[in-house]
Amino acid sequence: MFGDTRTPRRILISGYYGYANPGDEAILSVLRAQLRARWPAASLSVISGTPEQTAQDHDVEAILWSDPSAIAHAVRSADLIVTGGGGIFHDYGGFSDEGLFTEGNWGLGFHVTAGAFAALFGKPLVIYAVGVGPLASETGRAWTRAICEAAIAISVRDEASYRLLEQIGVPPGRVQVTADPAFLFEPAPPARAREILRGEGVPLEVGCRPRIGIALRHWSYGVDPEQWERAVAAGLDLYRRHTGSQLVFIPFQHFPGEQEDDVAVARRIRSYLADESDSHILEGSYTPAEKAVLLASCNAVIAMRLHALIFSLRAGVPVVSLTYDEKVRQVAARAGRAHTSLEMTAISAARIDDTLRETIAAGPAAVAPLIEAAHGNDEVLRFDAPRPIGQAPLELVRSGTLALLAAQKQLRHWVRDQKVNYEYQIDVKSKEAAQQLDNELRRWEDERATFQARIEYLDHEKAEYAARVSALESDKRGLESDKRELEADKRELEAEVTAQAVHLAEVEQSHQQTTAEWEAYADEIQRRLSLYRTQRVWRVMLALRKAYVLLVRQGWRGRLRFFPWLLSLLGGQSNLETEQLEFPVRPRKQP
Repeated sequence: MFGDTRTPRRILISGYYGYANPGDEAILSVLRAQLRARWPAASLSVISGTPEQTAQDHDVEAILWSDPSAIAHAVRSADLIVTGGGGIFHDYGGFSDEGLFTEGNWGLGFHVTAGAFAALFGKPLVIYAVGVGPLASETGRAWTRAICEAAIAISVRDEASYRLLEQIGVPPGRVQVTADPAFLFEPAPPARAREILRGEGVPLEVGCRPRIGIALRHWSYGVDPEQWERAVAAGLDLYRRHTGSQLVFIPFQHFPGEQEDDVAVARRIRSYLADESDSHILEGSYTPAEKAVLLASCNAVIAMRLHALIFSLRAGVPVVSLTYDEKVRQVAARAGRAHTSLEMTAISAARIDDTLRETIAAGPAAVAPLIEAAHGNDEVLRFDAPRPIGQAPLELVRSGTLALLAAQKQLRHWVRDQKVNYEYQIDVKSKEAAQQLDNELRRWEDERATFQARIEYLDHEKAEYAARVSALESDKRGLESDKRELEADKRELEAEVTAQAVHLAEVEQSHQQTTAEWEAYADEIQRRLSLYRTQRVWRVMLALRKAYVLLVRQGWRGRLRFFPWLLSLLGGQSNLETEQLEFPVRPRKQP
């Protein structure tokens, strides 16, 4: 295997891959390119959280991270094991070796698994560009030290990791300090950033206003997450009052789980802003190269994610880093930007505002030394003979084996208990089922009798209903006959009403004509009377008539009244108009 050609045929890579983290996916892209350049014919396999996605994105074979049997077989068939890169040697969530080599393995226990199998099967192991720390538990330190003892080459990406390995007993001469491989990662073309921003509805023309990129993550270790998130929002509000800047949240990881959901953090901080206008969250699914060019399109960046800091530095974009972990502090310091790195416990609105101004004024950082150091990771990718298994790796494998045996014993006991419980449950449940079946049968019999009685009652109701229907049908026929008779009477009445209406119209017309004739006759009489009254003959006739009435018709009483009347007439005191003849009104012809 280790002849003159020294070419591995199969290489297995273990790290934090397949979890939609752009930084780690960028590291895998760089590592894959370096391995392909060095050994073009080698077959690459990657242990992944989402094997199908990793295989598609990186053109490699992939193995599910929670399948220890598959991982063991992959290590056994590989010629070289590469663990890294990224910050994988830490015990933030604690560490226990009870789940080693089982499907419940996670965290640091998972990241040492491939190295432990490499020591067991005598395979060369390379630890590539890792971050180390914190290691709070003695178990975590012991396992990290054991894996480093089994490695043929080790590179760490910062001085803090180097010092921590030295503190836990790893000989410093065996460790090479490099830089994160992501400093070698190439972003997408600038036109792609404009295309994404336009598609997300982000205005591209902002004039002289700066565009601030924001790449934050959830963090609650030693700090109150709501407090620092609100402080960041208040700092952005303060900075925007002076500059009118555009805010673009660029979530780096969007994966199930609180620690991996950067979109949720972006939404909370945006909701805390005094004014959400011209603030945007990029919620689309983008490749690491696309996220790198999105950061490059900004005038400044506030970065909490390590690789958001690295992508921004590499693109020459001024960046304010929020130091939630030593790895962020190390990169900022090596880039000469320690003064623009804020500790999580010291975040305030005023410091965000002041640091943004200071960062933009300082301009791009000098990252050429870091890029050069990142090239040093290529030197640890060598294919040497595996190191003899030492006491620490051996103890690691023994401990893992004992843990696996204990887990298997616990599983056997659990299976036995489940079997006993199952048999007991079967016996109890069979009796319960028989009793339940008997109860059900009795209930069904009762229901059947009830149902039969119900059927008889319904039959009786049906017969009564049929009789009522028959009676109603007979009534209906009688009503229809009455209806026909009424309709005939109605037609006769309508004809009679029509005839009466015609007759009344004729009578009304005759009445109106007769009335008009008589009214004309009366008008003519009145006209003639008025004419007669003005004639002397008519007045003489009135006087004679009056004298006749008084002297002849009224007897002695009239004669007594005659002479006073005559004297008044001659004296001009009597009015003949009042003595006119009264003609009776001619009766009108009745219609």
